[in-house]
Amino acid sequence: VLTKETMPKNAAIIESEPKVRLPNIRF
Repeated sequence: VLTKETMPKNAAIIESEPKVRLPNIRF
């Protein structure tokens, strides 16, 4: 599982848009 430590850029998007959470994690 990708966390803020792994993908800080995606973490901000995940917090902003929970709907994009799954797609971002797969990226």
